[in-house]
Amino acid sequence: KNLLVTFHQNKDGGEIELLKSLERYKAGMLLYADCFKKLKQSGKEIKLESIKKTELNVLSQEEKEEIANELWDITIANRPFINEKEEIENRKKEFFSSIENVDSDFYVLKYEGSIMAFCSITPDENGDLYLESVNTESEVKGTMIGSDFLPSVLEKIKSLGKDIYGHVNTKNPMALPYYERMGFEIKKIEENGVLKYYEIRIPTHKIIKESV
Repeated sequence: KNLLVTFHQNKDGGEIELLKSLERYKAGMLLYADCFKKLKQSGKEIKLESIKKTELNVLSQEEKEEIANELWDITIANRPFINEKEEIENRKKEFFSSIENVDSDFYVLKYEGSIMAFCSITPDENGDLYLESVNTESEVKGTMIGSDFLPSVLEKIKSLGKDIYGHVNTKNPMALPYYERMGFEIKKIEENGVLKYYEIRIPTHKIIKESV
């Protein structure tokens, strides 16, 4: 449905993008997402990784480079608010820089080999962990997969005992409540009185307190 709406809004030259997106979608993936949502809504305690044929792994450098274009397609599809050519090119440059960075870990959730969600974690010069490219495949948005994916990743990296932080585009304030539910603190970063971006952060002391 989301694909058809996008195609209708961008008819000029949209056929190629529509076909590229359709290649990523499989009936099994959509059925899986729908079933997961219904199970969560029923109140059942269920974790993504406990479902058969589901895996949450860190990609090797070779795997990152092999599926980089597919990951980028999902990334830009998740960011309709980035619509100016220069802004898209800058974001693309940042994204592929993370792909090339051997220290950037890409956590990818797959079902039957199809990508459902992913994000990247990169240590900065202080050793803190920079969270970037949090994405859910557009056609499974609203199925609660994204709400379970990030907590699953956070559980894996909290044991490192480092601050976990990221940046949220000023055009995407709707994402802030999602990160607050995950335990992130929100801070406005301004320059000369102008809002540049939102910083989201789980400080080390908070992680230690949770683990005690």
